[in-house]
Amino acid sequence: MVLLENIHKSFGENEVLRGLDLEIGEGQTMVILGQSGCGKSVLLKLILRLMNQEEGLIVIDDEDTTDFSENQMMRVRKKFGMLFQSSALFDSISVADNVAYMLNEHTDMSRTEIANRVKEMLSFVDLSGVEEMMPADLSGGMKKRVALARALAFKPHYILYDEPTTGLDPLTAKTINELIRNTQERLDVTSIVVTHDLISAFYVGDRLALIQEGVTSFCGTPQEFAASTDPFIVEYLACGREYN
Repeated sequence: MVLLENIHKSFGENEVLRGLDLEIGEGQTMVILGQSGCGKSVLLKLILRLMNQEEGLIVIDDEDTTDFSENQMMRVRKKFGMLFQSSALFDSISVADNVAYMLNEHTDMSRTEIANRVKEMLSFVDLSGVEEMMPADLSGGMKKRVALARALAFKPHYILYDEPTTGLDPLTAKTINELIRNTQERLDVTSIVVTHDLISAFYVGDRLALIQEGVTSFCGTPQEFAASTDPFIVEYLACGREYN
């Protein structure tokens, strides 16, 4: 479980989060929605303590990580896999070496064990046989899948997705959405997905959370979100349908 209570985060005079509360249950896929600049991606960085909040509590698996040292957070971060918006592959090394990176750095697995895990994860994301390819030779959708294989290789408890379908054509985005859902169902991971894509949100999300004016203004099922009569949500949904 991830629990955030009364989270405040500012950048200069711009107060982005103003007392946000959110609870993400084990095995769920929580989708974070909101306008650009509302703090969605900031929230992921706060959970990983890549930046610090000014106020508030962050609990991960019943551990209050709010005042953890960097060494303590290194242990916690090993529970997380991250799929970045840009995929963030290392351009100078092969697909196999990208997927194996965390295993080489943070485990004592043998070369054979690592090679087998890489093969397993690439097969899971439907990319068998691309181990020796370089990131420059991959399409945008393939890069996302390699990045997901890398995130899964360390067998995390949590997967964080930052705009996973941004910049992809509709068919490739559909493939990524199916992988997100398949990952949650088959591997029983807890997922947090930041997205502007309402089609993606409704497909992958068990629950949707809307950040508005620095707080969680809605948290519920996709069905409850679609049925809301809140004027902002009604307009948000209407604009999303217009552009999807």
